[in-house]
Amino acid sequence: MPEADGEFTAFCAAEYPRIAAALSLWCGDRAVAEEVASEAFARAYRDWKRIRRMESPGGWVRRVAINLATSRFRRRRARRRAEQRVARDTPATTHDPDSAAVVAVRAALQELSPAHRTVLVLRYHLDMPISEVAAVMDRSETSVTSLTQRAAAALRAQLERDEDRVGEGSRHG
Repeated sequence: MPEADGEFTAFCAAEYPRIAAALSLWCGDRAVAEEVASEAFARAYRDWKRIRRMESPGGWVRRVAINLATSRFRRRRARRRAEQRVARDTPATTHDPDSAAVVAVRAALQELSPAHRTVLVLRYHLDMPISEVAAVMDRSETSVTSLTQRAAAALRAQLERDEDRVGEGSRHG
Protein backbone atom coordinates (compact mmCIF):
# COMPACT_ATOMS: atom_id res chain seq x y z
CA MET A 1 0.00 0.00 0.00
CA PRO A 2 3.00 2.41 -0.31
CA GLU A 3 1.46 3.93 -3.45
CA ALA A 4 -1.78 4.70 -1.57
CA ASP A 5 0.23 6.17 1.32
CA GLY A 6 2.07 8.48 -1.08
CA GLU A 7 -1.20 9.47 -2.69
CA PHE A 8 -2.74 10.18 0.71
CA THR A 9 0.31 12.20 1.77
CA ALA A 10 0.01 14.35 -1.37
CA PHE A 11 -3.73 14.73 -0.76
CA CYS A 12 -3.08 15.91 2.83
CA ALA A 13 -0.38 18.34 1.73
CA ALA A 14 -2.81 19.90 -0.74
CA GLU A 15 -5.99 19.94 1.37
CA TYR A 16 -5.01 20.16 5.04
CA PRO A 17 -3.89 23.83 5.12
CA ARG A 18 -7.12 25.08 3.49
CA ILE A 19 -9.39 22.94 5.63
CA ALA A 20 -7.56 23.80 8.87
CA ALA A 21 -7.69 27.52 8.01
CA ALA A 22 -11.40 27.34 7.23
CA LEU A 23 -12.08 25.48 10.46
CA SER A 24 -10.06 28.10 12.33
CA LEU A 25 -12.56 30.70 11.15
CA TRP A 26 -15.50 28.42 11.84
CA CYS A 27 -14.33 27.42 15.31
CA GLY A 28 -12.64 30.66 16.27
CA ASP A 29 -9.71 28.72 17.71
CA ARG A 30 -6.72 27.45 15.75
CA ALA A 31 -5.91 24.62 18.15
CA VAL A 32 -9.46 23.26 18.00
CA ALA A 33 -9.49 23.68 14.22
CA GLU A 34 -6.28 21.70 13.83
CA GLU A 35 -7.58 18.98 16.15
CA VAL A 36 -10.84 18.67 14.19
CA ALA A 37 -9.02 18.75 10.84
CA SER A 38 -6.61 16.06 12.04
CA GLU A 39 -9.51 13.86 13.11
CA ALA A 40 -11.22 14.30 9.72
CA PHE A 41 -7.99 13.36 7.90
CA ALA A 42 -7.47 10.39 10.22
CA ARG A 43 -10.91 9.14 9.24
CA ALA A 44 -10.07 9.70 5.59
CA TYR A 45 -6.85 7.70 5.98
CA ARG A 46 -8.73 4.88 7.70
CA ASP A 47 -11.13 4.62 4.73
CA TRP A 48 -8.75 5.86 2.00
CA LYS A 49 -9.36 2.88 -0.31
CA ARG A 50 -12.99 3.93 -0.60
CA ILE A 51 -12.57 7.70 -0.33
CA ARG A 52 -9.84 7.98 -2.97
CA ARG A 53 -12.33 6.73 -5.57
CA MET A 54 -14.87 9.46 -4.75
CA GLU A 55 -15.42 12.35 -7.12
CA SER A 56 -14.27 14.79 -4.44
CA PRO A 57 -12.24 13.31 -1.58
CA GLY A 58 -11.56 16.88 -0.39
CA GLY A 59 -15.29 17.54 -0.26
CA TRP A 60 -15.75 14.40 1.84
CA VAL A 61 -13.08 15.55 4.31
CA ARG A 62 -14.56 19.08 4.46
CA ARG A 63 -17.98 17.69 5.24
CA VAL A 64 -16.63 15.33 7.91
CA ALA A 65 -14.62 18.20 9.43
CA ILE A 66 -17.63 20.52 9.57
CA ASN A 67 -19.76 17.72 11.05
CA LEU A 68 -17.08 17.00 13.68
CA ALA A 69 -16.83 20.69 14.54
CA THR A 70 -20.61 21.02 14.75
CA SER A 71 -20.84 17.99 17.06
CA ARG A 72 -18.06 19.33 19.23
CA PHE A 73 -19.78 22.68 19.62
CA ARG A 74 -23.17 21.12 20.31
CA ARG A 75 -21.68 19.18 23.22
CA ARG A 76 -19.99 22.26 24.62
CA ARG A 77 -22.76 24.77 23.95
CA ALA A 78 -23.99 25.20 27.52
CA ARG A 79 -20.47 25.60 28.88
CA ARG A 80 -19.56 28.09 26.16
CA ARG A 81 -22.63 30.20 26.91
CA ALA A 82 -21.73 30.34 30.59
CA GLU A 83 -18.14 31.29 29.72
CA GLN A 84 -19.41 34.03 27.40
CA ARG A 85 -21.59 35.45 30.17
CA VAL A 86 -18.58 35.57 32.47
CA ALA A 87 -16.39 37.00 29.70
CA ARG A 88 -18.85 39.85 29.10
CA ASP A 89 -18.35 40.93 32.74
CA THR A 90 -14.55 40.96 32.54
CA PRO A 91 -12.25 42.93 30.27
CA ALA A 92 -11.22 40.94 27.22
CA THR A 93 -7.58 40.71 26.23
CA THR A 94 -6.24 38.83 23.28
CA HIS A 95 -2.85 37.55 22.27
CA ASP A 96 -3.97 36.60 18.77
CA PRO A 97 -1.18 37.26 16.27
CA ASP A 98 -3.71 38.15 13.58
CA SER A 99 -4.64 41.70 12.66
CA ALA A 100 -7.37 43.52 14.53
CA ALA A 101 -9.72 43.12 11.56
CA VAL A 102 -9.24 39.34 11.49
CA VAL A 103 -9.78 39.15 15.24
CA ALA A 104 -12.96 41.23 14.89
CA VAL A 105 -14.32 39.02 12.10
CA ARG A 106 -13.43 35.85 14.01
CA ALA A 107 -15.22 37.15 17.13
CA ALA A 108 -18.26 38.26 15.12
CA LEU A 109 -18.44 34.85 13.41
CA GLN A 110 -18.65 33.20 16.82
CA GLU A 111 -21.83 35.14 17.55
CA LEU A 112 -23.56 33.74 14.44
CA SER A 113 -25.48 30.50 14.22
CA PRO A 114 -23.51 27.41 13.12
CA ALA A 115 -25.31 27.42 9.75
CA HIS A 116 -24.43 31.06 9.11
CA ARG A 117 -20.82 30.47 10.18
CA THR A 118 -20.56 27.40 7.98
CA VAL A 119 -21.94 29.01 4.83
CA LEU A 120 -19.74 32.09 5.19
CA VAL A 121 -16.55 30.10 5.78
CA LEU A 122 -17.25 27.71 2.91
CA ARG A 123 -18.29 30.44 0.45
CA TYR A 124 -15.86 33.21 1.26
CA HIS A 125 -12.86 31.66 2.97
CA LEU A 126 -12.68 28.47 0.94
CA ASP A 127 -14.18 30.20 -2.12
CA MET A 128 -16.43 27.22 -2.80
CA PRO A 129 -19.14 27.56 -5.43
CA ILE A 130 -22.78 27.46 -4.34
CA SER A 131 -23.16 23.93 -5.71
CA GLU A 132 -20.36 22.56 -3.52
CA VAL A 133 -21.59 24.41 -0.44
CA ALA A 134 -25.05 22.97 -1.08
CA ALA A 135 -23.57 19.47 -1.21
CA VAL A 136 -21.53 19.94 1.98
CA MET A 137 -24.46 21.43 3.87
CA ASP A 138 -27.02 19.05 2.36
CA ARG A 139 -29.21 21.92 1.15
CA SER A 140 -30.51 23.12 -2.18
CA GLU A 141 -28.54 25.75 -4.09
CA THR A 142 -31.45 28.18 -3.65
CA SER A 143 -31.39 27.60 0.09
CA VAL A 144 -27.62 28.17 0.21
CA THR A 145 -27.93 31.41 -1.78
CA SER A 146 -30.58 32.70 0.61
CA LEU A 147 -28.65 31.50 3.66
CA THR A 148 -25.50 33.22 2.38
CA GLN A 149 -27.32 36.54 2.02
CA ARG A 150 -28.83 36.27 5.50
CA ALA A 151 -25.50 35.20 7.01
CA ALA A 152 -23.62 38.09 5.40
CA ALA A 153 -26.23 40.53 6.68
CA ALA A 154 -26.00 39.00 10.17
CA LEU A 155 -22.19 39.25 10.10
CA ARG A 156 -22.33 42.90 9.01
CA ALA A 157 -24.82 43.67 11.78
CA GLN A 158 -22.68 41.87 14.37
CA LEU A 159 -19.56 43.74 13.26
CA GLU A 160 -21.45 47.04 13.50
CA ARG A 161 -22.71 46.16 17.01
CA ASP A 162 -19.19 45.22 18.06
CA GLU A 163 -17.81 48.45 16.58
CA ASP A 164 -20.49 50.51 18.35
CA ARG A 165 -19.75 48.74 21.65
CA VAL A 166 -16.02 49.42 21.29
CA GLY A 167 -16.71 53.04 20.32
CA GLU A 168 -18.96 53.55 23.34
CA GLY A 169 -16.31 52.11 25.63
CA SER A 170 -13.67 54.52 24.36
CA ARG A 171 -16.03 57.52 24.61
CA HIS A 172 -17.20 56.67 28.13
CA GLY A 173 -14.05 55.04 29.47
